[in-house]
Amino acid sequence: TSYGNSLPPGNYSLANLLDSSDILEIEVSANYEISGLSLAPYQVAIYEVQSSSGTDPEDETPSFKLGLKPNFPNPFNPSTTISYTLPSRTPVVLRVFDVTGHEKAVIHEGVQDAGAYEISWTGRDAMGRALCAGVYLMRLDAGGQSRAGKMILLK
Repeated sequence: TSYGNSLPPGNYSLANLLDSSDILEIEVSANYEISGLSLAPYQVAIYEVQSSSGTDPEDETPSFKLGLKPNFPNPFNPSTTISYTLPSRTPVVLRVFDVTGHEKAVIHEGVQDAGAYEISWTGRDAMGRALCAGVYLMRLDAGGQSRAGKMILLK
């Protein structure tokens, strides 16, 4: 299956953010075809790259790295801090999703300069309502790249 060229050719280890026991080893070919990844119809999985042997030339230049650290504290109540780094001035969107993939909140949206950032989130949805206890996923989109992480809200 061809998924575009978001991952450079190489071998990758992926961790399912919804099931920590689900670790996959995949290969991206020179034609950007992914082998080793298959989902059943209607199966939901969100994978994060844990390690790679990709040949992306940008990997050799730290200024091209986008970083999203695990939120702290995690689990949290009533608030948590999300930290991330940007390699250059770029549009940024930081969102929160429930485990079914429904967007619950946009924590930040706008253009930011290169550097390190910390944003506090109080476990509220886009309407300002307190969310239920549970697992939520944060996703950082910046510079054509994405990073994701898992957060646990306790009540």
